[in-house]
Amino acid sequence: MTARERFKKEGIEIGIPSPWFVIGSYLFGAFIPVNKLLRPLPLLVIGALSLFALWKLDVFLNLSSCLIDHTTLSCTSLKNTKEIIFLLFGIFPTFLLWVWRNQDKKEEIENNQANFHKLVEWLGGKDETLQLAAVPQFLSFLKGEKGNEFEEPAKEALMARLQAWADSKECKNAMDSYTPLALSDDKVQESGPPEIPLLIKRIHQLIRENGEVFQKLDLSGIQLPFANLSYANLNNFNLSEANLFKAQLKGVKLNSAFL
Repeated sequence: MTARERFKKEGIEIGIPSPWFVIGSYLFGAFIPVNKLLRPLPLLVIGALSLFALWKLDVFLNLSSCLIDHTTLSCTSLKNTKEIIFLLFGIFPTFLLWVWRNQDKKEEIENNQANFHKLVEWLGGKDETLQLAAVPQFLSFLKGEKGNEFEEPAKEALMARLQAWADSKECKNAMDSYTPLALSDDKVQESGPPEIPLLIKRIHQLIRENGEVFQKLDLSGIQLPFANLSYANLNNFNLSEANLFKAQLKGVKLNSAFL
């Protein structure tokens, strides 16, 4: 006698739940916004619903009869029944975790884009405090940690600030007037370098201290007049058409650099 027949003999009628009820319950937990701290709760609900569905389905009844009377089902049937149970337990939580992962990835991309645009605004603004705060935060975008799509825009944003400084009247006047002045037959004096803005110094420092990051980027045409690049690792740099007028290059590594 099967478990269903036993239940019927006792006057208990076991029905099968509507599949729309079960599937709808699972999808409800997948598509409603769920706080990340509360995410284990829907998984527990899904587990409870799975147990309820299995109890109502013939699969569970057949398994019960097998456990009660080993002659009812063969070992092969028991094995198949277990596989079905594991599938039912695993498919919907896996789907839910996949949905959450996509939600998290989408949020991460949106947050990275918002943060990048904020840094670009800070860098191009007039508040020096925000400008200086923005420079080191570009490093993670240059490394590709926030996505490879940010590497080139981050480089362009920094190079644009360097270009603006090189095009400034102060910098151009300094380059034009920076010529040797003979004091005697054996002594030569040069006019001093201009007062470099702190923002530009910070960008120079970023390049000087993170050569391994910038060497993978195309820096052709970069404007680095009067830059302090002492002991920087510029190996493999593409510095074609770069402006290195009176840049400090003491101890600089330039192996395989393209100049």
